[in-house]
Amino acid sequence: MSKMITSVLSGIVIIIAAYSFFTGDRSVVPFYMFPLALLLLITGIERLKDNKTFFGAVSIVVSIFVFFVAGYVSITGL
Repeated sequence: MSKMITSVLSGIVIIIAAYSFFTGDRSVVPFYMFPLALLLLITGIERLKDNKTFFGAVSIVVSIFVFFVAGYVSITGL
């Protein structure tokens, strides 16, 4: 199940990021930051389950940071 979720989230991130890159439309950045943060969170949880605590903790901390940045950007409209 987690493989399917990570595949769907990865596809969403790649499609929206490619759209943003090719069109130059930077207003869609928060829309691929949220799935990216979810992807990092799921990866961190999987790493913690595999007893890879350092990489799991780093992934979770980075996902929290990405959630914060995406929320800030979507609220302030930067």
